[in-house]
Amino acid sequence: RPWQKRADDTIIPAEKVGPTAAVITNLVPLYLRITLDSVTGTGPETRYFMGVQNDAATSAAKRRKTQTIVSLNGKTDFFTIVEAKGEGEQTQLALVLNDTGERAVVTREKPWTRVEGYTADIRYPPENKSWGGRRVGDALRFNNEEYNIVAINQNEVVLSAKSNGKKWTIKHYPTKES
Repeated sequence: RPWQKRADDTIIPAEKVGPTAAVITNLVPLYLRITLDSVTGTGPETRYFMGVQNDAATSAAKRRKTQTIVSLNGKTDFFTIVEAKGEGEQTQLALVLNDTGERAVVTREKPWTRVEGYTADIRYPPENKSWGGRRVGDALRFNNEEYNIVAINQNEVVLSAKSNGKKWTIKHYPTKES
């Protein structure tokens, strides 16, 4: 059985190092939210103040909520308003999402949400390292190797070794502590 030296010079079995020794301690969903923030005007002059926040956007600036003013049949980067019921604070809007064609309903009290991705908290016990809130595209360095996070879903994280492109899937096994 092969052995390997840890960063603190202790010796451990080799199968307990590398990506297979990494542990996912938490996975957090990232949402796309569409909100109806306010309504102004009446009849054909009605305008809807819509908010869009995409927690999974690639840059922090793009994750902030943006607001746009849209009328019935108006199109934004994310959706088209195809139907409006009610007036003022009681308005219910039907939207068609540009990316999937999916139909969504939004009211003042009930925003529309969809999971767009996840962040992962990862621990690497052999070197006592931890990384919080990591996203697809982030790099981790452990076991004298750099790994890129290439995928995260509700059950696992996929790492790719920078040196050779080899991929490892780390499964998430939630416990009461995580």
